[in-house]
Formats: sequence, C-alpha cells, structure tokens
Amino acid sequence: MSVYCALAFPDDFRASILLAINHSGDSDSTGAITGNILGALHGTAVVPQPWLAQLELRDEIGTLAADLHIRYIEDDEWWDKYPGC
Repeated sequence: MSVYCALAFPDDFRASILLAINHSGDSDSTGAITGNILGALHGTAVVPQPWLAQLELRDEIGTLAADLHIRYIEDDEWWDKYPGC
C-alpha cells in the first residue's frame, strides 16, 4: 500500500501521505512508510514546511542524518558525539 501511495503521487508528498493515512487498513504504518519512501527519494524539500516546523527534535535528526551520510570517522570528536560506537 505504501509503494502504491508513493507511486500514485510521486511528486506530491502531501497527497501521497493523505492517501496513505486515509484508508481502512493500518494507516499509521502506511503513512510512515510512505513518508520514508518519498523522503529517501526527494529529501526534506518535498515535505510541507508546516509539517517540518512541528517535527520534534528536527535539528538532532538532521545532524544524525548528515553524520550517517558521511559515515563513521575515527577521531575524538566523533567519539565524544557518539560514545561507544
């Protein structure tokens, strides 16, 4: 269902999510997975700004995503930021 929703409106994040969360099945999971698919495809540029503004821990999530993108770096700064990795 999530793949269908993402493909039904590949360039309209809002419409895809609304389709995903307004069906009779497990709509919360479908909405989350649809958002993940479109987010991986397009990044945050397609997410409506009011939705991003309400995202809890947005800055921390952005930092973590950027760090995952560059991968692990063996240095003291990385160890201080992510102890035990």
